[in-house]
Amino acid sequence: MATTTKSLRLTEEENVQVARLQEILRYPTEAALLKRIYLLGLEELRIEAAIRLYTHDGLSLGATAEAVGLPVAALEQEFARRHIRVFDAPAEPVLENLQGLGRRFGLERLEEAARKAAGGPNDPGERHG
Repeated sequence: MATTTKSLRLTEEENVQVARLQEILRYPTEAALLKRIYLLGLEELRIEAAIRLYTHDGLSLGATAEAVGLPVAALEQEFARRHIRVFDAPAEPVLENLQGLGRRFGLERLEEAARKAAGGPNDPGERHG
């Protein structure tokens, strides 16, 4: 698998914190610790993105999981931990999911087609949220 090198700038305080963690956790190299820190942060941001997509953008749990690249079960567990209600109702209709994806990714034609197929209003300003 190909890799890409990234760099970042740390304040002196952040650098000291990294050195302390490396010593306490006994990471063999600073690079290994920084990669772990990055991966933990990336996972947290994926969860934050999932929360936004699910609670604000109206994507279904399945569409949310696909968009952020996490399993549905992992999102269900994380949402429960954060007291975010996952509805027990059957999965949302496909057309609603397509509308949400169209809205999320700026695909107006997809959103409009899904809205028309669902029998919704033609004017995006008439949407109910």
